[in-house]
Amino acid sequence: LKAYFAGTGRAALEEELPQALFQASALYKSKTLEGLVEKLAQIEGLTGLFFKKIRNSMASGVGAERSLQLAAGETESVFVKRTLGILLIGYRAGSDLTETLRALAAMVMETLALVKERRAVFTVHKYTLFFSLAIIVPVILGSTYNLALSLASLTGAAGMHISALVAVQIYLAIASAITAYFVAAAESQDAKALVYFFIMYLPAVLIFPNGIPF
Repeated sequence: LKAYFAGTGRAALEEELPQALFQASALYKSKTLEGLVEKLAQIEGLTGLFFKKIRNSMASGVGAERSLQLAAGETESVFVKRTLGILLIGYRAGSDLTETLRALAAMVMETLALVKERRAVFTVHKYTLFFSLAIIVPVILGSTYNLALSLASLTGAAGMHISALVAVQIYLAIASAITAYFVAAAESQDAKALVYFFIMYLPAVLIFPNGIPF
């Protein structure tokens, strides 16, 4: 749950970031990095809270550049890291930070649009996998198991059904674990792997013994 809420907060911050940068570029009049951080800290929402932490770091005696470097090292958002990095580069080069802010906002918006599109495709694939392993696969295996059990009872070879039952349950566990691991790794949310495992495995073991009766 902690990983889930951390990911949700990061996504919300990234959503707010372009608008906050556009807003700051309109309000920013100072030529100092401290003045820019102050303007960004005044913006409502998660972006303002993020830059308030940087402002507090600066107020405690840490330099402006060092405060941005520390914040970039602490955040898990790639977009925020890049934003802070480009701001530092622009400041050191003596560039107009107002133009830098606008260019950054446009870049982040375009990149986020591409990322959203990729996430949508990935989400479809993810839930297709979940549905397949949680429902379709156990239904097929359960139907095959029931058919084999019916045939075995007719031939008098019914003793192997326990071994088959255990083997399929082990298979479902391994398949669910591998899928959960790779999906969580693809999302860079390893802590979600256990949740994904149970989403697939629990329905699968409940559905499997039934399947389609023969």
